[in-house]
Amino acid sequence: MKIAIAYAGPDTLALRQLLAATPGLEFYWSSTQGRETAGLCLEYPPDLLLMGLSLADMDCAQATRLILSTQPCPILLICADPQADYPRVYEALALGAMDAASLPGLGAAGGALDGGDLLNRIDTLGTLCGHEPPSRRRRPVPPAAAPVEPKPPPMIAIGASTGGPKALATLLEGLPADFPAAIVIVQHLDPPLAAGLATLLDRHSPLPVAALSQRTRPQAGRVWLAAGAEHVVLDERFHLDFSAEPHGLACRPSVDVFFHSLARHAEARGCGVLLTGMGRDGAAGLLALRGAGFYTIAQDEASSVVFGMPKAALELDGTCAVLPLAEIAGRLVERVHALMADPARPAL
Repeated sequence: MKIAIAYAGPDTLALRQLLAATPGLEFYWSSTQGRETAGLCLEYPPDLLLMGLSLADMDCAQATRLILSTQPCPILLICADPQADYPRVYEALALGAMDAASLPGLGAAGGALDGGDLLNRIDTLGTLCGHEPPSRRRRPVPPAAAPVEPKPPPMIAIGASTGGPKALATLLEGLPADFPAAIVIVQHLDPPLAAGLATLLDRHSPLPVAALSQRTRPQAGRVWLAAGAEHVVLDERFHLDFSAEPHGLACRPSVDVFFHSLARHAEARGCGVLLTGMGRDGAAGLLALRGAGFYTIAQDEASSVVFGMPKAALELDGTCAVLPLAEIAGRLVERVHALMADPARPAL
């Protein structure tokens, strides 16, 4: 897997050594400037670009916009602490960067780099781009005992990846404060960044947005964002819960796993939405939701940063509608109100 580096700090050599010591990874080229990086991506496209938050001639958001306008390229942001830099990180994510990796020691004079999180993120993004990562062991989650609860309100299940943060903010802005459905979002993102994204989305949304960190019963008018490395599922007692299985998936949490868990519940009803993103995660799950009576929507190509996941759902005939991002919120309001007026009627 050919890895390029766009970074203006003193640690480029240490980054190269980290890559060289990892089987399956190959250092390709490096640059300290955004304009030069865009040209190199066009002439010598890497499998993955590692990019710092500040280059010599522009910041990471400007560089992301410039690079992706000339040559689609998977971008992984790197910094010592993404949570501390989340305003700059999320601006670049909204423009199409795929994720951000924590690299403790980056930028510290003479400091050693802790590359554990970076290598894990490279594995995940490499799989999305068609490269096979090493297998990982996951800690199983024991089933939690709980009393039987009533069925949830109408559910809005949303999956997103590359370009998702900005798309999610736009979608949530369009919903009314009295929206009578529970919303659950699975966004491909490094878990430590999820809490910051939930805070950012909460500023844009008339509905309260929170990171999903514990077993929770869905409530109308609330938004939850998956915030861990385990899959989110709707369990048999109609609670949002976590599962370590299935193992071996590139995306954790997986959109498909959550969508399939909803589709298995005869009483669950609502809408499924697949937004911009690379790969196919969520396509099969959206088809399962459609088969279970959910109204399913895919974001259209013109408004997507990457028309990968929505296109895959369209190819499977898993969509009831393919809509511009600006029209999705209105369609959700329309469908949920119709469902509330006639719960027995399928959303199709």
